[in-house]
Amino acid sequence: MIGDISTDEIRCVIETNMLGEIFGSQIALRGFQEQGHGALYNMEGMGAKKGRMVDGLSIYGMTKAGLRYFNDAIAHENKHEMIIIGALLPGMVLTELVTGQYVGDPEGWKRVEGIFQAIAEDVNVVAGWLASKVLTNRKNGIRIAYSNTLKITWRMIKNSLRRNKH
Repeated sequence: MIGDISTDEIRCVIETNMLGEIFGSQIALRGFQEQGHGALYNMEGMGAKKGRMVDGLSIYGMTKAGLRYFNDAIAHENKHEMIIIGALLPGMVLTELVTGQYVGDPEGWKRVEGIFQAIAEDVNVVAGWLASKVLTNRKNGIRIAYSNTLKITWRMIKNSLRRNKH
């Protein structure tokens, strides 16, 4: 809950997610303008899609919602034909952000492990898929999303079938 989050942690999340992306985009776009071409893809995440709420992630989600607007705005402002600006939405990926909250809580992990296996994807699979889409894209303002309802449903069915076999 917001009252339980320290001022330092709030500042760190905002500086990393928002200022990091703003300043990084600024530097990249200056370089692209100098060289006459380039492609900038910023990472969006949980919070970038309206209506999605997760307890304890109010600050993180707020930064990602703001970055959605930022990404749309800089793509809209971009008038250079040889510069592409887009956003990446990897979906639920098993990283330390997800698993780290269960360090020292094996019972908690055991309760949610099956859910994460059903809805989350291996980082290498997602990274490879996103990279192939980035390398073939030629459209400014695109949002490339790995995860969708169909993929999640399919993963849940596969995991259910695996569990039923054993």
